[in-house]
Amino acid sequence: MLVNRSATTTTIVQWNANGLRHTNTRLTEFKHFLATHNPSVVLLSETHWDTNIKPRFSAYTIVRKDRVGRPGGGVAILAHNSLIINNLTVPSTNNLEAVGITIISGGEHIDVISAYSPHGNCTKQEVSALFECSSNNKIIGGDFNGHHALWKSNCRTNASGRAIVDTLLDLPDNILITPKDLTTRVGSRPATRSTIDLTFASAALALDASVSTGSSMGSEHFPIVIEFGFAATRVGRRAPKWAFDNNKWTEWNRTVSTLLHASQFHSIQNPEFAYHVFYNSLIEASHRVFRLIQTDPSKHREPSRPWVSQQCKDQMKEAEVAKTEWINNITSIELFVKHKKAAAKKIRTIKKAQSESWQKFASNLDPRKAKSEVWSFMKAMQGKGAEQAVDTANLKTEQGATVTGAAEKANLFLDFFDISSHLDSSFSTIDPSVASKINAPSANQLNSPFTAAELVKALNNLKPSAMGADLVHNNMLANLDFTNRFNLLTLFNRLYESGFVPASWKEATVIPLLKPGKDRQKRESYRAISLLSCLSKIFERLVNSRLSWHLETKNLLPNFQSGFRRGRSTVDNLVDLEQRIKMNMANKKKTYAVFLDMSRAFDKVWIPGLLRKIANWESTGNSLAG
Repeated sequence: MLVNRSATTTTIVQWNANGLRHTNTRLTEFKHFLATHNPSVVLLSETHWDTNIKPRFSAYTIVRKDRVGRPGGGVAILAHNSLIINNLTVPSTNNLEAVGITIISGGEHIDVISAYSPHGNCTKQEVSALFECSSNNKIIGGDFNGHHALWKSNCRTNASGRAIVDTLLDLPDNILITPKDLTTRVGSRPATRSTIDLTFASAALALDASVSTGSSMGSEHFPIVIEFGFAATRVGRRAPKWAFDNNKWTEWNRTVSTLLHASQFHSIQNPEFAYHVFYNSLIEASHRVFRLIQTDPSKHREPSRPWVSQQCKDQMKEAEVAKTEWINNITSIELFVKHKKAAAKKIRTIKKAQSESWQKFASNLDPRKAKSEVWSFMKAMQGKGAEQAVDTANLKTEQGATVTGAAEKANLFLDFFDISSHLDSSFSTIDPSVASKINAPSANQLNSPFTAAELVKALNNLKPSAMGADLVHNNMLANLDFTNRFNLLTLFNRLYESGFVPASWKEATVIPLLKPGKDRQKRESYRAISLLSCLSKIFERLVNSRLSWHLETKNLLPNFQSGFRRGRSTVDNLVDLEQRIKMNMANKKKTYAVFLDMSRAFDKVWIPGLLRKIANWESTGNSLAG
């Protein structure tokens, strides 16, 4: 886990969105705002979200509380994926909707709360309960619909305004940081300026906070941008990556060859030392020729939508300028009309750009185009982001206890994903008959050295997938020249002949991903993605290809097995089932079928039993070892 505290400030934005749905252009403008400003946290009120609306953001995790039983309302918090956060339990009523999270700055916990009072009639008890929900320093922001002379001149005090002021008098450590007469909303019927979007902070946080407003993005409310003087602790969830240059592969290969020659690689007989030399040569050459980029987690921005062209950006700016001109002369009918026309033109421009983007994409669809490219565009158009990170979830143990710490969560997942710790010794004990075949001296084609042709086949069509913890990338292996492919083949044969498996090949970086629609607090709601060494996966291809050839040529696999076989698929089983049903129907017989879905089937493979099967299929020596 990479922890970053280099930033000295934290930016929090609060905004009454007045409806943030895919059906309006406001969401497009909001994502463009996020891409431009990259705030750490966003406090939203009046989201108008319900159970059927599930917006997703690439760079942010959503913590939300929707209004139930009535339309409108709703509050949410967007927390940047680099932040360490936990859900915060806060009081929420019909008069004062609220949702909260806890972020970390160094060793300090800071509560951040988004609130919304729809009718401006929240009571002092409700406001006080919100301010006293925890003992941590806190930041509270939202649309309170409160009116009071403390923050707006020449206004009539209402219930929310009175409740807020009375609470501040009772709890002097909480300070209003919204500047007096800061216009946070402009109404057109009638034309009025008001200050109803308020921000409060504990005294320790309020002293060096600065507050300003941003562009309205189609809402009557302006986003409030607050810069705090503390640095939120960030976690680098993204692994480092190589900045490859396709013009430098020749230089890289030359460097690898030079390093291997200097180490007398081909004279090394010890497989462990041979692997160590080859691996170090790959990594050392990569450091000399390329750059290893350590991603700054705070710089991961929300991508703007694909159709947000320069014309859309210009129209957004023009609409904002027209609105500002009207606000500065709010009684002018002419400027009001100009503002409304510019806003309507902005919406038309965005919708037209969206439609044209879809049409251009559809007209250029080509079966030869990479599937990943098509899906990337589709997700970007629909505004779909990454799954919410497990870092932001309060996990529950089987006993119902809450787990919040990163180390405790890791141990909880380790206990769940590593089923080997729950199995008895029979699941790891090698059968004596298998052990005898491993040591059998008889010749076997399976144990002959790998050939150059086999390696070329294994290196074909390598995907630029994520690398393991050893930092060896598939691009390195795919770009090996003839000399270094021969060096790699020498290493693999040395390992295969000895049955030695490098320790780094037995390690994996495991990433829990939340399954769609599952409870984020349950560990069984996650599936594990394991990032393995790319070298180990190439070696695995070699061994798997040879075993598959052995089993297929000798017809050792049952005919009804279609999975994991070249030229076979589940369609074969479906056709066979269909034929059996038709035959039985013709003969007036019944057909019974049993469908089994084995939970975590791969994890539960009985390895000693699998080895016994392979041994019974005329496999001996190296092909059983390792």
